[in-house]
Amino acid sequence: MRRLLLSAGLFLVFSNTAVCAKTLAQESPDVAVSVFNDSGISPEILRQAEEVSSHVFGEAGIHVDWVNCFPADEAPSGKVACRQALPQYLHLHIVRRSLNLRDSILGVSYLASDGTGSQADIFFEGIEKLGHETFVDAAIILGHVAAHEVGHLLLGTNSHSPAGIMRAHWNMGELACANRGLLFFTKSESHRMTEKLCVAMVRAAWPSASSAELSAQG
Repeated sequence: MRRLLLSAGLFLVFSNTAVCAKTLAQESPDVAVSVFNDSGISPEILRQAEEVSSHVFGEAGIHVDWVNCFPADEAPSGKVACRQALPQYLHLHIVRRSLNLRDSILGVSYLASDGTGSQADIFFEGIEKLGHETFVDAAIILGHVAAHEVGHLLLGTNSHSPAGIMRAHWNMGELACANRGLLFFTKSESHRMTEKLCVAMVRAAWPSASSAELSAQG
């Protein structure tokens, strides 16, 4: 049986400002994620995966704006060319495989020593393989891995959890929950992420590398 292994951390950001509390009470905070599809997966799989991730973050009270990026010379009419994406965006790169990590690694998020980070990579070849072995749709796995990695960027270092999508070890139970759309962040994680996004909105500041890895091993 395959398990998903995570090496990561937890970075707490708390703010009790009245402005932040008012913002959280009025609306869900937004996070913008620039997505670079360097793996050649179909637009339909990417769309489905983004919907899955949006559902996960929606349960945490967070709205995700997905910005699908293209090189300037390849952008279809009406599409965004954002290789030089704005720094307040988080950046998600989907590639076929890692050049220097073992094949079982599904994703990696890059965090500085202070726990901040803005980029994560996802390795679709391993996701496809896991989908074939578990009969869970690759788009569903991709969506949850994307939520997991973005979760690292929002939570920071040491973001292991004993339960939910940020759990260090995913077994078939977690994958079954993911397949049914029931694998979420914990309430504590949701609260920390919404507070961090709220503080970023108020201060107009954003995280800027150690790495946090998500992998599958037999």
